Amino acid sequence: MDKVTFGTNWIAQAEHGGFYQAMSTTGCAYATSIYKDYGLDVNIKMGGPAGFQ
Repeated sequence: MDKVTFGTNWIAQAEHGGFYQAMSTTGCAYATSIYKDYGLDVNIKMGGPAGFQ
């Protein structure tokens, strides 16, 4: 799987929900694990006042 990290422009917000939904593999009806289906190992880094850490 290809490793991918991308950063959001702020801490987790409702507007970012789709990113997390696509990543989730919990078995929830709304979780899609779409990144995994396309061979991506995604890491989401939250931004904010302190920047990316």
